[in-house]
Amino acid sequence: MVTAVIGGGIFSMASHGTDQLIVQRLLSCRSLGDARKALVGSAFFVMIQFAIFLAVGALLWVYYGGQDVASLGLTRADEIFPKFIVEQLPTGWQTRTGRNPGRRHEYVVVITECTAQFLTQ
Repeated sequence: MVTAVIGGGIFSMASHGTDQLIVQRLLSCRSLGDARKALVGSAFFVMIQFAIFLAVGALLWVYYGGQDVASLGLTRADEIFPKFIVEQLPTGWQTRTGRNPGRRHEYVVVITECTAQFLTQ
């Protein structure tokens, strides 16, 4: 957890100091005070997002009982969240024939899209 917080802080400093999009936003502010507010607001929202990602990871670790990746039948750690989505989330609706077409793939698509949108801001 300490490593994540320190690494997140360094990453934020690097991205906010060198990312063209952030620099353009700050330079387009009307005053130095507005630029400072924008930077602090951005840091606040990044911190919230970072806390959410850490909480999801911690909850998944607790849910799977602290097992390592190999014991879950996976090869990489970033496969744990999709595994949870596919195996544990509700699948949607029942058809007249009793078949359940499932909607799990939509969870993966929405989460991926939201993350990609946030990272491009």
